[in-house]
Amino acid sequence: MKKVFKIISTGDVHGMLFPYDFTTLSPAPGSLARVSAYVESQRVVMGEDSVLLLDNGDILQGQPAVYLYNFIETGTAHPVARVMKRMRYDAMTIGNHDIETGHLVYDRFRADLAPIPLLGANVTDISTGEPYFKPYTVVERNGVRFAVLGLLTSAIPAWLPEKLWEGLDVEPMVESARRWMRHIRERESPDVVIGLFHSGYHSTHPTWKWMENASDIVVREVDGFDLIIMGHDHSRAVIREENGTLLINPGAYATHVTETVVTVEQDDYGRVVDCNVDGRVVSVADNEPDEGFL
Repeated sequence: MKKVFKIISTGDVHGMLFPYDFTTLSPAPGSLARVSAYVESQRVVMGEDSVLLLDNGDILQGQPAVYLYNFIETGTAHPVARVMKRMRYDAMTIGNHDIETGHLVYDRFRADLAPIPLLGANVTDISTGEPYFKPYTVVERNGVRFAVLGLLTSAIPAWLPEKLWEGLDVEPMVESARRWMRHIRERESPDVVIGLFHSGYHSTHPTWKWMENASDIVVREVDGFDLIIMGHDHSRAVIREENGTLLINPGAYATHVTETVVTVEQDDYGRVVDCNVDGRVVSVADNEPDEGFL
């Protein structure tokens, strides 16, 4: 039996919720309001159970609206969390600019975002040795199990004072990916494994002693990924590795999304015997904003 799914992702939104840039005081081509309209159109075409929606981080910094709710209007649910719940995101990976807001902000945001998981497999709580954020999540749709593993660029200490990430350690992505891939394969029996990385592709330019962008190393050294959704470097990309894995990046400011079509073949017992992954980057700049969202 053949089943077809669409995985849509955003990343590096930087607070661009509305189709207006409150910093430059001008209309904006992007925004989650436009993305929302696009996602809903795809749910109509594909069916509710055939669309997954993911975000790879850096959403809590940028536009004044998120700053206001990060640091001033702190007594109400964060609007980013409210927006992501309304759009029915399946998971989000934390980004370095989310960490930049400090513990009080991202800890509160994580609580407001629940039950949507905030991922970060390589961020460890030093006091317990356990992951500080949820390492991965499993989304089951129409009899197919999608495992989503979240990883954050490890170069946090190069940019941010320790008081913003006090008590945390960010492990190199390759080591974390290897360990958690083994765990996921052994414990979760996934049909499709997705890497949701807040990290770009090219590892050729380390940031001091940290590998800022490491998606290329992970895909070559850690077997088992069917799809890797990248971010952080704001570079739209669709890359097919020699091992067949697709890597894709939506860029920044919600002007584009990635749209990945996953086609699986199941035998009579429901086991996936073949999986094909193909993707593209789609502009939403010409989409009318979702009026209900606004």
